[in-house]
Amino acid sequence: MISQKSLFEFFDQDLRRRLLRYLEGRISYRKLEISPSYLYMLRKGERNISDNVLAKLLQEISVYEFVFKFLKEVKVGPVGFEPTIFAARGRRPRPS
Repeated sequence: MISQKSLFEFFDQDLRRRLLRYLEGRISYRKLEISPSYLYMLRKGERNISDNVLAKLLQEISVYEFVFKFLKEVKVGPVGFEPTIFAARGRRPRPS
């Protein structure tokens, strides 16, 4: 099973910021448990989006919505692998 930390390494700051912009109308600083000024700095790119904030952002979006809005290409591993979604960044499943 993939750990949360290794999963979050997939999300660079650009993807995190795009996700924040996409969820702008649906999420507030209260849901993210941060101050309004900190949310402003995150939106403007003055601060990096932490893993904790990213986890709360991901709770607000469905898997299907994320895949179709943010991933350009969906690849499913071959038979015998667990079904896995990979972005069009050239990442490939590793045989176990």
